[in-house]
Amino acid sequence: MRDVFLSWSQSIIHYSVGGSGDRLLFCFHGYGENAATFSFLEKAIGHLFTIVAIDMPFHGQTDWKEGNYFAPDALVGMLEAIQEALQSGDAPSTHLESDNQPLQRPDEPTLCGKPGPHQSGDAPSVHSEPDNRSPGEPTAHGSPGQPTPQGKPCRLQSGWWLMGYSMGGRVALQLVELVPGKIRGLVLLAPDGLTVHPLYWLATQTGIGNRLFRRVMNKPGGLFSILRAANALRLVNPSIYKFTQHYINDNQVRQELYVRWTTMRGFRPHLHHIQAIIRERQLPVFLLYGQYDRIILSKTGLRFQKGGIADYCRLQVLPTGHQLLHPRYTAVLLSIFTDLLN
Repeated sequence: MRDVFLSWSQSIIHYSVGGSGDRLLFCFHGYGENAATFSFLEKAIGHLFTIVAIDMPFHGQTDWKEGNYFAPDALVGMLEAIQEALQSGDAPSTHLESDNQPLQRPDEPTLCGKPGPHQSGDAPSVHSEPDNRSPGEPTAHGSPGQPTPQGKPCRLQSGWWLMGYSMGGRVALQLVELVPGKIRGLVLLAPDGLTVHPLYWLATQTGIGNRLFRRVMNKPGGLFSILRAANALRLVNPSIYKFTQHYINDNQVRQELYVRWTTMRGFRPHLHHIQAIIRERQLPVFLLYGQYDRIILSKTGLRFQKGGIADYCRLQVLPTGHQLLHPRYTAVLLSIFTDLLN
């Protein structure tokens, strides 16, 4: 898959493109991952789809400078701009060298605590040069600072297919709600968004909760003590304890957790509305879960499926954990997409 960059307002959005199929598949990665996690799919389903995988804000090579909020409507605009570029041939037809390294920022932002030298207020923004574009206005596709090569226009069917893994599942669900007329089908791997943990809601949807979240991420000593005690008393699942330890032991990881959760807080799919859309439009949906996943359980998918969409929604559980987006499951994913198209 080749790397492409889209200038959007003050930001540079990175996405990868692969495949030659006439159906457009947008892919959304999980927390802490990036567009490259979908690269193995090109050989498997590239004859069926043109695959576009996007780096979310504060992930991968996307250089996000819009503060700590990513509006779902803005994502729709980005996807429309990408589709238009593919159909017109503006997207590069050859790989753009990027060394697979994150774009360099003039100054690293302070994601929690005091603002960095180029920040104001609480927004985890980064320094940007003056820009005469209107907010949200896309510019040419290509490698930042380089001319945009012209590619061969893609002949694409109308509509979008969506694939989301973990956090990306919540993004895909939100798009079904926002632009139901564009969606042709949905593949969700251990999707977030089918249930909302009370602590996540408190930390991202309330002002006092978000301030407390920031405080804990800056000074996690009290949380460490509580977790150790809960683990010693066997009040917390060992997998959850290990997962939580990973995200609070390192200061940079804690800062990333705060800014990523906060920035993505606008993606709040309403399940009853989405189920009604699936029924009305008879959208094919496939849910894939790991039997030993202790983070996102398959029972959330079963509840969603039983909400009047069993005729259109299929569910499969594999004997594995949370990591379902892996080359070892290529044959399973190929079978899923083939079945959905038939």
